[in-house]
Amino acid sequence: MQSLSKYLPFILIVLGMLAISYSAMMISMALGWLVVGLSLCTVAYILSPKGGQV
Repeated sequence: MQSLSKYLPFILIVLGMLAISYSAMMISMALGWLVVGLSLCTVAYILSPKGGQV
């Protein structure tokens, strides 16, 4: 259970982005793909190293 609580914020962010992308695709397919692309860029930014020692 300790390891799940460590990743819980990231899992909730991904699920939130998934819900927003799905609802945008229900409005417009082009808007949905735009939101998916922005969500993937956001996840890539979150996962990228933030400086310091590599």
